[in-house]
Amino acid sequence: MKKLAINLQAKPEEKTLNGREYLVAPLTLIVPGVLNGSRGPLLYPEDEVRHNVDSWNAIPMTINHPVVDGKSVSARTPSIMNQSVGMILEAKYDGKLTAQGWFDVEALKRLDPNLLINIRNGNKIELSTGLYTDDERRKGTYNGVEYTSI
Repeated sequence: MKKLAINLQAKPEEKTLNGREYLVAPLTLIVPGVLNGSRGPLLYPEDEVRHNVDSWNAIPMTINHPVVDGKSVSARTPSIMNQSVGMILEAKYDGKLTAQGWFDVEALKRLDPNLLINIRNGNKIELSTGLYTDDERRKGTYNGVEYTSI
């Protein structure tokens, strides 16, 4: 599992969906280039970043990396859903992978009130995508930055 930063870009809008209150803010998910992951520097080429953009939609957001019986699992695992604080929607690629973060206000109140305050105030926050990748071991340099895999 890779750990990549998601950057909250602006103060959120208040919206309602299915009777629930959300704070909606633009996110930057992945910028093509070399990013440090749990297994070292990994090159994310533009064609890979823009591939399957729609697969990011409706991914649940959790406070921590979801774990079951000591093993990392997808946030889409049913037993993890009660840990969700929202979801990613409206993913698109425009030189970088961006989306809207829909943060569930009630879930944040229950699971992490400080995060709710930071989101409401438009403070910069970083989240991990928990991205699973199939790495190709290949050393190289991209824009002057070394990587060990693609």
